[in-house]
Amino acid sequence: MNSGMPQQELVIPSVAERPVLLSVVIPCYNHGEFLNEAIASVESCGGSHWEIIVVNDGSTDPLTLEQLSVLKAQGYQVIDQENQGLSAARNHGIRVAKGCYILPLDADNCVKFPYLTRAIELLDQHPEVGVVYGNLERFGAESGLVQVPRFSVDLLLRGNAIDACAVFRRSIWSEVGGYDSKIPDQLGYEDWDFWLSIVERGWQFLHLEAVGFAYRCRPASMVSGCNIPEQRSRLFEYICAKHAKLYATHFPAVFAGKEAERLAAVIACERLQNDLLDAQETLTLERDRLQQLRDRQVSQLAELAELRQSQSFLKAELDRLLVHCAAQSEQIQAQQMQLQQMAATLESTRTMAQIPWWRWLKKRLKRGLMFN
Repeated sequence: MNSGMPQQELVIPSVAERPVLLSVVIPCYNHGEFLNEAIASVESCGGSHWEIIVVNDGSTDPLTLEQLSVLKAQGYQVIDQENQGLSAARNHGIRVAKGCYILPLDADNCVKFPYLTRAIELLDQHPEVGVVYGNLERFGAESGLVQVPRFSVDLLLRGNAIDACAVFRRSIWSEVGGYDSKIPDQLGYEDWDFWLSIVERGWQFLHLEAVGFAYRCRPASMVSGCNIPEQRSRLFEYICAKHAKLYATHFPAVFAGKEAERLAAVIACERLQNDLLDAQETLTLERDRLQQLRDRQVSQLAELAELRQSQSFLKAELDRLLVHCAAQSEQIQAQQMQLQQMAATLESTRTMAQIPWWRWLKKRLKRGLMFN
């Protein structure tokens, strides 16, 4: 319906003119074999107003260098720097990013649809929220869904429960001074320190009940190094000292939570010990049963050997009897032929044919020797 007001042409900006909402920063150090998969996972989410920034953290692997060159030739934004570690690589990528939201993505991981779109919507709708994170799915050396807990400051203070692959506001990164590049020996937990710094500024975290990304499990990953007791102790000491005020404020809850975790571990250990004792008893019974079966089998094999020996003896005896019978048969046949010849000779004599006892003997010979 024409309202009489002048019509204004709607101008839709081109993709190049649209502001970048999300910058996906992918640090890469000798992970060229996984890089294409990570990039493809972002592109499959379908965000035309997103950008991908690959930061080459001084890679030396020929395959990785070749892959980075291919990406540059294809028009991807690849930044080269000397090897300075994960924190510096992320900071470098975020520093040149145009998006108001940031997603750090490790080169060997993959994002899941529709995690990015949903995270942007939540950040747009909730200005008090600074970070949106989801669940994760393991693949590679391990597999399975990991249900990440809903956000709790006390839980975060006890240990890192949120992976680096979370969407946050770029302004927060500037506010906290970026990722800490002074983590001892670059052992890891840069993301945990980053989250604690954000908590200290009063920002809220929002857990998205969906799989946000796929985490590749590899034996040689940085997280594996964090689980070495001595290195883990150094990291905890550094982080607790850096965020001492936050820990002091929440000390009762953190201590109670740690004690609850310790008690749960003790109970779990006791259950495992009981299960182990039950398993040992079951194994002992099974071992005894198998030993009885083995003894019975040995006895049966001995009996079978005796039977085979008896069979061999009987076969040899049978062969001997067959040979003996054959010889006896030949001897009887020879004697039979002799008797037949003698009978024929006597029969040819008329006088003998007329003698009664000869007729009687002839009948007996016919019956016994079966000749006419």
